[in-house]
Amino acid sequence: MLAKEILALAPTAQSLSKGLIDRAEEASLETELVREAQAQAICLASEDHREAIAAFMERRPARFDG
Repeated sequence: MLAKEILALAPTAQSLSKGLIDRAEEASLETELVREAQAQAICLASEDHREAIAAFMERRPARFDG
C-alpha cells in the first residue's frame, strides 16, 4: 500500500529525496539543509510541480512524467 502511494508521487521529487536520504550521514546538518533547499528549488521549477498544481486546481489525479 505504501509503495503504491510513493510510486504515484512525482518522479523528480522521489529521486531527489532518495539521494538526500542516501547521503544524509555524509555531511553536517548545515550542508544537508543547503542540499534540501537546492532539491526544493529543482522541484518547484519542474514540470511535475506545474502538473501537480494543475491537477489540484482541476480536482483530478496528477499525471507525472518526470
